[in-house]
Amino acid sequence: MSSPRTNTFETAGNVLVTGTTSGMGRYIGENITHEAINEDTTEEYLGQLRGRSWNTIIHCAFNQRPGVTEADLYNYLDDNLLLTLKLAAFQHARFVYLSSVDVYPRSLDPCSETDLPALDAPAGLYATVKRMNESIVKKPCNRPLVLRCAALCGKYSRKNSLIRIAEDDPCDLSLAGESTFNYVLHADVWEFVRTAIEKDLQGVYNIAASDNIALEEVASMLGKKVSFGKFVYET
Repeated sequence: MSSPRTNTFETAGNVLVTGTTSGMGRYIGENITHEAINEDTTEEYLGQLRGRSWNTIIHCAFNQRPGVTEADLYNYLDDNLLLTLKLAAFQHARFVYLSSVDVYPRSLDPCSETDLPALDAPAGLYATVKRMNESIVKKPCNRPLVLRCAALCGKYSRKNSLIRIAEDDPCDLSLAGESTFNYVLHADVWEFVRTAIEKDLQGVYNIAASDNIALEEVASMLGKKVSFGKFVYET
């Protein structure tokens, strides 16, 4: 848990956090006095939250369902894009949005905050919706702070390849051992958020480790035997 601070926004209340049932949102929720919006939030309660004036909105929620089809596309957009539009309309002094380095073209390494492809360039649905959410936050929101994070790692993370190598025995992966990832800890992201708010930072920031790591390196460090696949993923 982060080190204690006094007289900061963490204990002042009047903070709204989304996605607090898992991942980064849950980590933040455990470190701050807040109200929450999650997948089970009712429209009635959402209306009550809409009627309040918020010091800070921290938007972590994202329904990252795989294989979105025409049949469930609206629900996907409602959970992600339309939710961001609703939140942007709430009265607030500051808006923090948790985005992803996936918005960058994979051919570009390293990436700066201005290195973005044209919107009509080929991109996955996840990256495209993240870009759209960023645009919503940057345009109408007050004191916007967009954090483009590498793969997030912490006790509430989804079970990604790194966690599977650490926990599964035997461990079988579809990815090749030379696949590379860039991981950043929940604690480090939260520390950046706290500092950025205290210093009133605005704009877009990349949050990533200084170096990538290959899955075979992780397995070697942990002394694990892993059955790797053939697909090579490069961060």
